[in-house]
Amino acid sequence: GPVATGYLAQQGARVIRIESSRRPDFLRLLHVTAENRDAPDILERAPMFVLLNAEKESLAINMKKPEGIALVRRLIEEWADVVAENFAPGVMERWGLDYANLREARPDLVMVSGCLFGQTGPQRDYPGFGGQGAAIAGFNHMTGWPDAEALGPYGTITDSLSPRFVATALMAALLHLRRTGEGQSIDVSQIETGVYSLAEMVVRYSATGEIMTRAGNRSEHAAPHGIYPCRAQEGAEGRSE
Repeated sequence: GPVATGYLAQQGARVIRIESSRRPDFLRLLHVTAENRDAPDILERAPMFVLLNAEKESLAINMKKPEGIALVRRLIEEWADVVAENFAPGVMERWGLDYANLREARPDLVMVSGCLFGQTGPQRDYPGFGGQGAAIAGFNHMTGWPDAEALGPYGTITDSLSPRFVATALMAALLHLRRTGEGQSIDVSQIETGVYSLAEMVVRYSATGEIMTRAGNRSEHAAPHGIYPCRAQEGAEGRSE
């Protein structure tokens, strides 16, 4: 959600991020320590939060109170063209802010959800982040040495992949809205975007039954490629150039 809407904010869209002052975004807390926790601007310092939310406005609302929910609903009904969320399924429904409820007042609303498993299916209630998404999609199987256990790629892969799909689908929906006046709900599963990005694995298995696996630092698409021993410098036995 933050990355996908960040693309729009950087292109001039007015994006308002709804936050909680009681439970700050965990990215805001990355650099909070016992020594600096009392600094008045500590929640504004986290580089990753600033990077993902540049050009956005922030609004802190207590969603545990009916007044808070009513305020968000008013903001959607009277101002927003798009609602983007990536809660686990069920959260927006409990607030009465799901697409089925919102479209009664705003049939032209575009809404996009981007959680781990998406809004449907037997695993829809499984919450998680990009680390789980990378493992379930198959990235961990491809990362590491062939004779060792899977290590998984660095970082939260599907957290980085899925925003590209979310933003693209969102822009297509806005173009459709401009042409037809029709809003729509978009459901993007992080794991499905990961599987799509591993299309080579799927195609190879479908075509030949080949199961791709870890290859360490080797690549079949580049030559020469790898780590090679070098001849030692003269007079420096045991050392390599």
